[in-house]
Amino acid sequence: MNEGDAAWPRALRLIHWVSAALVLGMLGLGVYMVQLVHDPGRRFDLTQTHKSIGIAVLALTVARLCLRIITTAPRPEPAAPSLLIAAKAAHIALYGLLVAMPLSGWLMVTATPVRVPTFVFGLFALPYPLTPDLPTYRLAHAVHVASAVLLAALIVLHVAAAVVHVLFGATGRSSECCGNNAHRGDISLISGFATMAVASSDSSGKDANKD
Repeated sequence: MNEGDAAWPRALRLIHWVSAALVLGMLGLGVYMVQLVHDPGRRFDLTQTHKSIGIAVLALTVARLCLRIITTAPRPEPAAPSLLIAAKAAHIALYGLLVAMPLSGWLMVTATPVRVPTFVFGLFALPYPLTPDLPTYRLAHAVHVASAVLLAALIVLHVAAAVVHVLFGATGRSSECCGNNAHRGDISLISGFATMAVASSDSSGKDANKD
């Protein structure tokens, strides 16, 4: 991709939207099955689906990162250097959480003292590289919950920033989603929704403490 191009390639945009749909489904399913499903059989089936989606998200994130490495980002809109740095940090945080959350979930099912097989969409068995270990399981569980809370908060901010930019900004939307300049939505995110981040994190943290 040339430096003068103003759009992300279609492959990255497709991965963006597929990942977004899977992440929303994974987060929603995780909350639903933990809070509302009490039948062991049904909860087992939903857990299998939840883990399968997590592995798919991890695979797509790795593919997305590889494409980002070989793709030149569109030139961002002029903005204060501090906002550009903050927008870049938001992107890095999203990628980090998209890796940390499924990896910590994989570590959970690997280290749990009560193991059950995981079949990814019924196609193949997920390997368990570690032996069962309760402290490792507890650490992985804490990372998994924290990652889910932070990712949910960042998604809210990311969507809100895109909506604000569509309503009040120039002609494009944020980041890789629609192919326009790289950090528009994230600059709006950092400058206009910092207080929402605190509120979202506090609210999600209280919910997580109930588990």
